Amino acid sequence: MSVTGVNNNSNGVDYYKNTTSKAKTEESFSLGIQEKPEETCPKEQGEVPSAFWGMSFADLFCSSEIKRNQIPVVNQIVSSRNPEDGEIYLTCFTDNKITCCHTGGKIAWEVEVNEDQQQQVKDYFKEFTPYKWAKELYSGDNMGMAAVKNFWLKLFENN
Repeated sequence: MSVTGVNNNSNGVDYYKNTTSKAKTEESFSLGIQEKPEETCPKEQGEVPSAFWGMSFADLFCSSEIKRNQIPVVNQIVSSRNPEDGEIYLTCFTDNKITCCHTGGKIAWEVEVNEDQQQQVKDYFKEFTPYKWAKELYSGDNMGMAAVKNFWLKLFENN
């Protein structure tokens, strides 16, 4: 529909006049944007294996070609002040690694953990009580040694 005229009557009420007409032709709409070929990978994204080009985050998780559960599950997270340097760190414990990060997110250190050492980590956390609302989260002055790399290396070395 197109409006070809609007009139005002003497009562101050607007009304439409000659309001109907038909479009004679339909034109296709184009933005004029060319699609990038699939072989190119934007440099700002870094090097992406060709098997993953064009895949969304959801595609990666649902794909049967990709090994499932590649994101490590964090068993314990400790927010504590390192007694050696007085800085606060966030230390994450997964099944195969301990990762200690500065509060800004930059990794301070990492230690690989084998199956025997996993049990030592579990035994260490038996002494402490996590937050009630997050059973993986530990914090406090008594947790400072969790952010000390040499503490873990010596503990693993002794057993």
